[in-house]
Amino acid sequence: MRYLHAVAVHERFVARGTYRYYADDAPTGLLEHWTIHELPDGAWFMRVDKDGRFMDGRSELIEAWRSPGGHIERFDIRAFGAKSDAIQQARATYTIEGNRLNVGRAFDGAEQIQETVEIPPDHVVQPGSYLFFGYALPAIVDRAPLAMISRFGFTADPANSFNVGMMMPSLTYYDEAEVTVDGKARVARHYLAAASAEVDGERQTQHHHYYIDKHNIFLKHTAPGMRVQLERYAHRP
Repeated sequence: MRYLHAVAVHERFVARGTYRYYADDAPTGLLEHWTIHELPDGAWFMRVDKDGRFMDGRSELIEAWRSPGGHIERFDIRAFGAKSDAIQQARATYTIEGNRLNVGRAFDGAEQIQETVEIPPDHVVQPGSYLFFGYALPAIVDRAPLAMISRFGFTADPANSFNVGMMMPSLTYYDEAEVTVDGKARVARHYLAAASAEVDGERQTQHHHYYIDKHNIFLKHTAPGMRVQLERYAHRP
């Protein structure tokens, strides 16, 4: 697993795992390796290596600081583009201060672009990995309508790459289910969302199924033609 900052001696292990992406039950080559470590004050340092070197070549290293109260207040990204991308490397920093999100972006060694975005007081932050989405899911359902603050990756318009995105997701708690991870059945909360997609020239509604465990760790996402599955999972008691 790659990272921006190595794990320090004062960090205590919380959890780790890997998300593997599938298309029609075949691995795509995209992996998300992640770890969570606790700092002495109770805050969490969350590291993600979204590794696409065996897919399209795009990769992202994400590091987020989660406060002792459970709120993500800062996250940093270093990203590497595909050969066809107008941008080959990106560095971005996102810091939340009250209802303001400060964004700094720099591409291919150029000067950093600084922006400030106003965000709703009732929001949840998704820095760009299933790891963070697992913690966001219960809040999205229990506190609806809730703004989800996320960000773009490499886009067709380089000026918009790694800028801030905002949406009002709609999800429903469905039931309790069993999900097999590393050969072991785990009890999971099952959430459901509907999305519109074009299939054979027609707009159809497709259902997305999301599963998280008692720790709010994301276990699985399934939808027509795709699946994301957690493996190599460990969590402290």
